[in-house]
Amino acid sequence: MRAMTAKQNRPPIRVLVAASGQMQLQLLTSALRRRPEFQVTSCPLEADLILSALETSQAQVLLLDVITA
Repeated sequence: MRAMTAKQNRPPIRVLVAASGQMQLQLLTSALRRRPEFQVTSCPLEADLILSALETSQAQVLLLDVITA
């Protein structure tokens, strides 16, 4: 039987990912979901959707990927 580490006993970090492009959103979300210490929610980069997602997901971290022309 494996011993549990302190990291495994902690609840996951709730992360909200918002990106300006669909591909960036999918890549960031997919990469973070591979790590068990993260619970990931994603949404398009629109202010009203981000605020709504922040309220419902109770995210601890907001990751924004903004590309400007």
